[in-house]
Amino acid sequence: MMLSQEIKARNHGCTKMIDKLAYLTEKEQKHFYRQLTSKLLEVFGQDYYEDETDLQLDFHEWKNGDRKDYHEVVDSILSEIAPEGIEMNWRDLSKLNYKRWHLCSVCGEPFLAIDKFNKIRICNGQDYKRYKIGNENREGSYYKATEKGKSVCFMTYKASKANL
Repeated sequence: MMLSQEIKARNHGCTKMIDKLAYLTEKEQKHFYRQLTSKLLEVFGQDYYEDETDLQLDFHEWKNGDRKDYHEVVDSILSEIAPEGIEMNWRDLSKLNYKRWHLCSVCGEPFLAIDKFNKIRICNGQDYKRYKIGNENREGSYYKATEKGKSVCFMTYKASKANL
């Protein structure tokens, strides 16, 4: 199997926002993007957003305001959170625009849409962890959704749709 096919098989539809991260596992990529989201929100974000448009506008104004400041801040964040052995700078975030910022439809928290087509509306902020029934020591095997890296919000959304 060629390397590009192996990467596609491993990441089956995960993120396409930063090409340098393609060789990482889906879990490692999600961890990176959680950190990136958190650090960027510390710089331009507010404590609470009622409207997704406000979030997107805040990011757009910050990014397009002082470009030199934007480049310096993003370079600083990326040098801090980049996986070992990968050098990153603001140019690696060429696909990062205001349209990638959303409010989770379940918890309402801001997040970066990291999917290829920027359509996801549910965050991946907290990993879903649930053990099989009957395992009181919380040891052993996880449910399939846990192994596939689903989030708490995704599982909450899925459960609410099943109850309708």
